[in-house]
Amino acid sequence: MALLITGRRARGLALVGTLVAAGILGSNASARAASSFREQEIELVPAVTKPHSGWQPTASFTFTPFTTGIELNLACPAAFPIVVNGAFAFNAIGTSSNTIVGANGPRIDLVPPSYQKWGWHFRWPAGSPAGAAAKFSVYCV
Repeated sequence: MALLITGRRARGLALVGTLVAAGILGSNASARAASSFREQEIELVPAVTKPHSGWQPTASFTFTPFTTGIELNLACPAAFPIVVNGAFAFNAIGTSSNTIVGANGPRIDLVPPSYQKWGWHFRWPAGSPAGAAAKFSVYCV
């Protein structure tokens, strides 16, 4: 039975496959990646939701320890529905962890594509460390 994965997940798996071929990840890493890409998909909510054009208020997220894969989404407000860019910044623990960013872009993998949401997909080959957190923002017009 063949497994066909398209879109952002395919690019993430291609990255994992490249890292396996280079000897950076173990040979069973792509099997783990394929099985865990749909573990969690979470919609982030900014602390303040006053609609305006430009960079939106940040949304914070603390990763559950030992998370191997997670997809986070942040939507633009209805008054300014087009997402132009997205940004994230890990805390010190998250920065020092072995994190793979599998996707960072508008949610064009949705049907129909959503240019109102920005998505991030993170992978930790050995699981996320306790205390890893990040802040997220999107630029909307």
